Amino acid sequence: MSVYLKTSLITLFILIASGTRLIYAQHRSYIIDTLTSMIDGEKSPYNQLLPGDTLLMEPGTREYAIFRNIHGDSILPVIIVNKSGKVIIDTDHYFGISFRNCRFVRLTGSGDPNHFYGIGISRVQRGGGIG
Repeated sequence: MSVYLKTSLITLFILIASGTRLIYAQHRSYIIDTLTSMIDGEKSPYNQLLPGDTLLMEPGTREYAIFRNIHGDSILPVIIVNKSGKVIIDTDHYFGISFRNCRFVRLTGSGDPNHFYGIGISRVQRGGGIG
């Protein structure tokens, strides 16, 4: 057995034994309807989120969105994207989109080729857009 092969096998064994996930399960998608404003990674169904999964925001106007306890990793972030249309935030609250206790999350408006900006914050009455 070559030295390279032995080294590779030992490294693989150490990674597996240390609990490092080398391969993730098939990535899943979760749809967020326009009436859902709190997406909490500690509550069902979002407590099943794994790194690399996707949260699809249905198009339409919503008051705000709070993302709490959502955790991807540095290689596979959790993706939050608009789904086949434009998401518009229009609110009297002090924020439009809020991230609380989240790590390795990617927010993108690239879910519909017909909208260059697929997620828009049109109005936040008493504060900032994203926090």
